[in-house]
Amino acid sequence: MAKMNSRWRKGAQRYSTERTVEHTRSVRQADGNRRRETDSVTEVRFVERAHEGPEWRKGARIRKRS
Repeated sequence: MAKMNSRWRKGAQRYSTERTVEHTRSVRQADGNRRRETDSVTEVRFVERAHEGPEWRKGARIRKRS
């Protein structure tokens, strides 16, 4: 059983909607060059972005087939 103040107990908020994370990534432009993009997003949005990529399906990481 999870501790009372644990963020992993049922109904607990796992990520803060107030804290922000600086997110830097490389973005490909139309001409093929890459540029760095940095923004500051909430923890919740940061985690959502990480799970939206092509190697994710329904929130779970999938292996690339070779």
